[in-house]
Order: sequence, then structure tokens, then C-alpha cells
Amino acid sequence: MTRVVCSSQELEYVEIDQKGRNTTLKADMLFVAAGSINNIDLLPKHLRTQDDKIEVNQFMQTANPDIYAGGDIARFYNPYIDYCSSMRRWSMARDMGRLAALNMLGLGHGYGFVPFYWTDMFGSA
Repeated sequence: MTRVVCSSQELEYVEIDQKGRNTTLKADMLFVAAGSINNIDLLPKHLRTQDDKIEVNQFMQTANPDIYAGGDIARFYNPYIDYCSSMRRWSMARDMGRLAALNMLGLGHGYGFVPFYWTDMFGSA
């Protein structure tokens, strides 16, 4: 069993019970990756690629300008690497969601994020 302890809307620590052994971890952020499968069944087939991605432009719009997509299912042109790709990173999904929301409001912001990968965390690669 895992218990997350927060006070005043800020994470303090996480208690983890692994096979009867309790561990307390101080934390500023908690990310749960429980696994997922993209579910795009509600989208028209003409918007899907062969590998079940959704092509979007720099404004996160699909071929139907009233439908926006981002995150793991979005395949987009990245001007920094001159390539169409899909990036499965929580920070990219967050940024794409914000960008899509701004464009739904008619603010016309194009994609401009520099892609990155973590290669070394906490002293281990």
C-alpha cells in the first residue's frame, strides 16, 4: 500500500509498503506511471495514422481544425529536429495541452518547445 501525505496542497512525503517493509520518501513531486494504452476509438479513422497516432500541426490541430490532440498520441512536426515525431514525455504532454488550450481560445501560438531527454538522474544513467 502507498500513502501520499500532503499539507496545504503541497506534497511532503510518500510512504511505501513493499512486502511488509515501510519506506518514507520525502518528495516535491509525485509521478505515477501505471501504464496506458492510447484510446483513439472515438476519433474518425481518417485522422489516425497507421500506427494509431494523430497528425497535428504546430497549433496542435488535427486535419479537422476543430479537433486538437497532444501528448502520447500526437505526431507533430518539430522544427528543431526537422522531423515529424511523437514524444512520450509527461512534460511534453503538459506543454502540448497548454498550447492546444491557448489555440482553442484563438491566441495562435505555434509549437516552439525544444525536445529533451533525461539521461542522468540522481547520479545514475
